[in-house]
Amino acid sequence: GETQATTLALARELAPLCLGRDPRELEPLLRALHLAAPGNPSLLAAFDLALHDLAARAAGEPLWRFLGGSGTPLETDQTVPIAEPHAMLVAARAALAAGFRALKIKIG
Repeated sequence: GETQATTLALARELAPLCLGRDPRELEPLLRALHLAAPGNPSLLAAFDLALHDLAARAAGEPLWRFLGGSGTPLETDQTVPIAEPHAMLVAARAALAAGFRALKIKIG
């Protein structure tokens, strides 16, 4: 049910809940946002990410460390979308050439 227009409008309404507050007090801020905007997962995710970034900056840490990361690189996969077989082959080869070692292949 979210659209770009409704998400932007609601973001403007919710911003005052966060402005002037200590971003390191994440739980109360996120709770207030979730209560004010149920059923808006994209918007809540954007606020969540922004608040975590602000909290990390306030703590003087990079976000990855603030979230408990060790600095060890993570490995992820690349999704090869459903397409004609040749196009999927081209996409898979491109992902491998870009350094991905794991591919997720979408099939119908």
